[in-house]
Amino acid sequence: MVKDEKIILTEAMVYGATALGVHIVKEIAVASLVKQPSMTLAQFINVIDNYEAQVKASQTVKTTIVDADEPSSTPPVINL
Repeated sequence: MVKDEKIILTEAMVYGATALGVHIVKEIAVASLVKQPSMTLAQFINVIDNYEAQVKASQTVKTTIVDADEPSSTPPVINL
C-alpha cells in the first residue's frame, strides 16, 4: 500500500521539527555548561523551561498574509 502524500509530508515535517528541537537543546546545553560547568539536571531543565516560556511569550498570531518583504521577528534571547 502506498502512503498518502499528506502522511509522507507530515512525517517529514515532524522529523524536521524534532531534529531542530534537539539541535536547539544541544546549543542551550553547551552554553549552559560553559557558563556553569557543575549545573545539575534540575537546573538544566529549569533553563529549558525558561527558554520555552520566552518562546511562547514572543509568539504572536497573525491573521493576515505576511508580505515576503516584511522582516521576520527575531528569536528570543536565551537567558541562562
